[in-house]
Amino acid sequence: MSERVALFRVQKKHPIASELGEVLLKACEVLKGAVGGVSDIGTNSKKILDAAVEANRLENEADDLYR
Repeated sequence: MSERVALFRVQKKHPIASELGEVLLKACEVLKGAVGGVSDIGTNSKKILDAAVEANRLENEADDLYR
């Protein structure tokens, strides 16, 4: 992505870019927590499932912003 910014000489950011970045950061944090629980999946299965649901919700939110 950063290569495209340089390639197309982007001069200003789109207003939605910051919001998309925030959603992406939240999704990364959720997935980091889920992956951290995989080593003991028996104990953390609910946490992992909840994280998957939240990651999907964030993906939908990002899709809506992108559109």
